[in-house]
Amino acid sequence: QKVLHPDAAFPGMAWVYIVTVTGGIVQGDRLRTEIIARNGAQIHLTTPAATKIYRSPAGPSSHRLTIRAGAGTYVEYLPEPVIPFRGARFLEEVTLVAHPTATLVYGSILSPGRVAMGESHAYDLYSSRVTAEGEGGGLEFLDVTYLTPATIAPQRPGLLGGFGILGALHLLTGKVPQREFSDRLHSILQEQGEILGGASELPCGRGVTLRILGRRVEPVSAAMRTVVAVARGSILGGADTGG
Repeated sequence: QKVLHPDAAFPGMAWVYIVTVTGGIVQGDRLRTEIIARNGAQIHLTTPAATKIYRSPAGPSSHRLTIRAGAGTYVEYLPEPVIPFRGARFLEEVTLVAHPTATLVYGSILSPGRVAMGESHAYDLYSSRVTAEGEGGGLEFLDVTYLTPATIAPQRPGLLGGFGILGALHLLTGKVPQREFSDRLHSILQEQGEILGGASELPCGRGVTLRILGRRVEPVSAAMRTVVAVARGSILGGADTGG
């Protein structure tokens, strides 16, 4: 889609909507996306609607996503939620590579499915593996979500508890002090309604990871947008809507 510049506070940030020409992801689909940001670019990548994952009895579908943020760049990848249908099997492998002077924000939201049709975590498999690497290839962090509702109920203690929506947000940056940044974002999450969330420092020493649980998609999305707006303002300067 055409590049937009809708945020007056950050006129240099390009907003790009990634659109597929089909109605969703069907069994056997093998999707691959590579995003490369260079020369101090500022970009927000998203999708115009949720991604539907259809049932896949004959074999899982998959998506391999690689995001490379070059020197001085600021990259946000925040798609709309994933909706896995009954019987869906989906594998996603994400690789994040950020230059030491770059900021890379990656977010995802998993919905329980077509709740209005009586489906709640009725998919067969949802697997997400997020790996962050330094430019030299060294591992910075690994985050794995592996849900098989038929064998282990996602809404059990230690997983989602009484919540149905799972949001995850990873912010790789060396632009702000890590501990203070983590504490601030954690405090902001505690002020959001209808969600349970927390933030912690990344083991690589340059960033924060967050988990957000909710019973409806919109409060989780709203909390994520609030956190990202605060991060954007803290790192790029300008407007900051956080507490």
